[in-house]
Amino acid sequence: MSEKAVSDSTDEQRAQEAGTKERHLVSRSLLLSLIPEVVLLAAAVYLFVVALGFRQVGPSDQIGPGFWPQVLCVGIGIGALVRLGQKLRSRERRVVRDAASEADEVRMSRVVLGIALVVGYVVGMLFLGYILATALFLIAFIYLGGQRKWYVVPLGIASSLLFAYVFLKVVYIALPSGVGIFDQLTVLLYEFLGIY
Repeated sequence: MSEKAVSDSTDEQRAQEAGTKERHLVSRSLLLSLIPEVVLLAAAVYLFVVALGFRQVGPSDQIGPGFWPQVLCVGIGIGALVRLGQKLRSRERRVVRDAASEADEVRMSRVVLGIALVVGYVVGMLFLGYILATALFLIAFIYLGGQRKWYVVPLGIASSLLFAYVFLKVVYIALPSGVGIFDQLTVLLYEFLGIY
């Protein structure tokens, strides 16, 4: 056997070993990337089962206390399953390392801004009231997500009013009305919606 044939055979073995290592790394990184969705799905199932045990305190013809938590758990479970499917479907796609790291940096800054926005929303709701704080939050969150069309502002306002109506008239949940002038504005909006 010639030296060239031995060299070619060795190179081929190294290439096969490198390919095997790369497949193992891709499989491992895929499994690690699925952990958040699996945990979220397991938590949704567990909390759904817990909500089944909530005791009915009002009349039997009204929605029980476990209904909305169960609806939320089903929504979270569906979202987790969809995200699992997306990740599994896209496992074959290759991403250039530089572009991926740059995208991760951009995403991380958006995640930090999103968390700050949620914290600001919770605090702002106490002072501005539910309707105004929710409208501002939805508009800012949609804008942060990259949607900058003309209909973002009307969509945020309409969604805020719709959620307030559902929570107050359908689910009978009290919402913060704000402080000072914001409280007065909230009362006017409630009258406009026919809640008061």
